[in-house]
Amino acid sequence: MSGARATAVLRDGSLELVSDSGSGERWIGAPPDAGDALRAFTARLRARRFGRDELAPAIRAQEALERAIRLP
Repeated sequence: MSGARATAVLRDGSLELVSDSGSGERWIGAPPDAGDALRAFTARLRARRFGRDELAPAIRAQEALERAIRLP
């Protein structure tokens, strides 16, 4: 799977993350606890500060998500 900053490859039961600069990381073993992963994700989201020019796209994305889950 290719992302904006890195590529993730699952090979023989291990997860390899390779950044655009070529540096890599390898995950071997059981995955992290889902609750811990969610808490880390939300903490990082809360810590992010948007500039004025970055806030409008974030609001539009949130509005699109809300429209998508609204029941008819």
